[in-house]
Amino acid sequence: MSTSFLSIYDAFLARITADEWTLEEELAIVERDWQELLKMAVFRFKYPRVDLTLQGNDQDGWQFVGDLTNDEI
Repeated sequence: MSTSFLSIYDAFLARITADEWTLEEELAIVERDWQELLKMAVFRFKYPRVDLTLQGNDQDGWQFVGDLTNDEI
């Protein structure tokens, strides 16, 4: 079973500070920025132990091809 992008996204948001986005009025823009930051961070892993390829789409949701453990998340 693959790991959903939202489970990684929730863990990511728990560690990010919102100071840079306090002036932004539209929450949708802030959420889009956060998702793009997470995608960039995921793809910068040099030697991942599991497959970090994303599959899916914006409507149905994204999932990682590989299973990530809690430690990896």
